[in-house]
Amino acid sequence: MTFPAIIFSIIISSLYATIYHFILGENIFHLFVYVVVAVGGFFIGQYLDTLLKFHFFQIGTINFGTGSFFSIFLLLLSGWISRSIK
Repeated sequence: MTFPAIIFSIIISSLYATIYHFILGENIFHLFVYVVVAVGGFFIGQYLDTLLKFHFFQIGTINFGTGSFFSIFLLLLSGWISRSIK
């Protein structure tokens, strides 16, 4: 991935995290956790997509579909786990 693709991926996954945080309306610490989880999920999806050579909705060098899927999946999973801990 090129440097602009990495920056764009971080922006998109951070946008997912902020929208998820806006819907749930929790404190600022949860926003930080959601951003880390979303960025990590996006890059895990990116890595798996290039490893398995399964390109779903690719934009340039970014495998947008799989990265978005993993980012949203891990956001939902982390939100579910954090609610069950409380």
